[in-house]
Amino acid sequence: MTIPASFSGILFFALLLWPGFTYTTVRERRYPNRTPSAFRETVEIVGASLLIGLAVIVLVAASAFLFPGLTPQPHALLFHTNVYTEAHLRLVLVWLAIAVGVSQAIAGLLGINAFSQLAYKVLGREPATANTLHPSRMSAWWVAFTQYPVDEATPIVGCHLTDGSYVTGELHSFSRQYEDVTDRDLVLRPPLRFRPAGTTADESMGEVGMVVISARDIRLLTVTYQPPEPDAGPGVTATPTQAVTLP
Repeated sequence: MTIPASFSGILFFALLLWPGFTYTTVRERRYPNRTPSAFRETVEIVGASLLIGLAVIVLVAASAFLFPGLTPQPHALLFHTNVYTEAHLRLVLVWLAIAVGVSQAIAGLLGINAFSQLAYKVLGREPATANTLHPSRMSAWWVAFTQYPVDEATPIVGCHLTDGSYVTGELHSFSRQYEDVTDRDLVLRPPLRFRPAGTTADESMGEVGMVVISARDIRLLTVTYQPPEPDAGPGVTATPTQAVTLP
């Protein structure tokens, strides 16, 4: 791939690849991600950008056919670029901004799998979730921590550490890397409890707000899903609920 040298060429090149970059960034935030090779990452970004760019071109061509007075003419813009742009600069800039906005919206929707979710609903099938990915794309942490949506149950994580101590708390965040490697961390939030090595009593960690634990220090990890406490309604005091494992 040859990178253009002129400013306009570099700008067009960046705008062309921007949707693919947005797609991969959004997808990495929602699904297990890997550390791909430079070749694979380039192919993914360029492929997504070309697919999204083709969709935008089809939309612009359809608009030019239906509303010729409000849309730049593709033939003139393609074969007489400089002359047509100088004569219709405002129209071209407006549609350039529209094309960039539409491409970013499509990239974001593709990244969150919105189109396939809509297709499943239209066909009356169960929508796809992150756990429907192939097992080779999921880490053990991803399987353990995403069995239920966060609004249905809260993962309570217990970590038996290599030095014999134990710490437990609510899951706050964890590494999305899909390889089960030791160079990753998870973060727990209150209520936090700690049991020093050689003792049997847990101690509250008081005002500690977060605990970061490295995978290399974990000997055994347990996960218990705690359903949300029911709303007792105004004037009624809710009783504490015990953490239970959902089926």
